[in-house]
Amino acid sequence: MTKERAYYSAGYLIIEKSDRGEWMDDRILPPKIISASNCICDSFPDAWGLNLWSPRDGDVQTVSEAASWPSESESQSRDEIRREAMDKLNLKRRSLNKLRKWFMREYEAKNIQIPNIFLSLHTAKEFHRMYLQHIPGLELIGMGFSKETIDKHRKDEKRDQMWQVASNRLRSEIPDAMVFTEERLEKYMPDEVSFKVREDLLLGTLSRFEPIDPSGIVLGFEILGNDGCYNFHSHICNGLETDLKEELGVAFNENGFIDSFEDADRSAQYINQGEDAEPCDWYPSLIMRYDAH
Repeated sequence: MTKERAYYSAGYLIIEKSDRGEWMDDRILPPKIISASNCICDSFPDAWGLNLWSPRDGDVQTVSEAASWPSESESQSRDEIRREAMDKLNLKRRSLNKLRKWFMREYEAKNIQIPNIFLSLHTAKEFHRMYLQHIPGLELIGMGFSKETIDKHRKDEKRDQMWQVASNRLRSEIPDAMVFTEERLEKYMPDEVSFKVREDLLLGTLSRFEPIDPSGIVLGFEILGNDGCYNFHSHICNGLETDLKEELGVAFNENGFIDSFEDADRSAQYINQGEDAEPCDWYPSLIMRYDAH
């Protein structure tokens, strides 16, 4: 983190390193990959974080009905998803109920964005201490966006206003709705308005404009795209590290991340102008590593 540029927190993730994929450039990326992308690294919690609650439990309306998440979870029953959570966390039924209550309390306190982003570093560490210490090698990372990046991607005030109208209409019908995809919001838009959900709005709403915790170790910059449900994509997903190095002369460090903000910003612009990545807005994110204990 440089002295001349401040970074606002976009949340903290607990992830499991993944092996370098065959499509990844072994001249640039290390054997073990750290990434904020759910496509590359498993996170804790994962999709099952959406399914910790349901109406039949008598405590809170299900959030999974108002959310969008990778399609592989759609074919699973609620019981299957709960068993997956219990297996991963080594929990018994009573312990799962305790976890559900803890998650709901932390969500209401705005310390968690379901399903897997911690808005409080303290809450992330508490979750790791209570439920994840039996899993070796997990990484606690933070994502940080510069004010320059946030301002650049929030320049369309009219679109912001339309998004607010639609989200208010959605919440009036589904109070627990938290994820606003294009498909989900379409019917709530003002009449005769062509609207596309833009992930740029996530930058301001998610960060709460709080500085990223400075106690971590800077790993570098990752180029992230968001498909509307806090499910990040990375330039690594598409093997773009080779293009960025060869076409733009971008420097990567031993962590496989981009060294400078300027290079990361140029990389984001390059990806936004191309066709070799998911069709969403891409932006540079500072990645920091923290001691989980």
